Amino acid sequence: MTDKLAPRFTLVLGETEKELYMSFGLLNTLSNLFESPDQLSETFTNATLRLDILLLCLSKRDIYGKITEEFALNELEVDTDHLLDFFDWVEGHISYFFIQAWERSIRSTKKRTEAIRKAT
Repeated sequence: MTDKLAPRFTLVLGETEKELYMSFGLLNTLSNLFESPDQLSETFTNATLRLDILLLCLSKRDIYGKITEEFALNELEVDTDHLLDFFDWVEGHISYFFIQAWERSIRSTKKRTEAIRKAT
């Protein structure tokens, strides 16, 4: 089982810091980038996916989660090692969610199957 990660990550962008919070809304939005958990490793290798993740995490949003101001990626000033830490944080949260959901699904299915067997 994967360990649960800190819900907050501070990304140092040039001279400023941006604190990110992995809310369920952001987690759900990011999870939609992956058709299956097998694609999670692409977080580090797929340039288009990395750009999508950055835009989804760094753009300004209203209280409903709609992007109100897209982050200017051309102005991104960040240490590459720190950026890899960020992608690791994102991938870790999505992995944890997928694993937890899968484990709960298995437990629920077993309980329902046992209940059906007892009832018949």
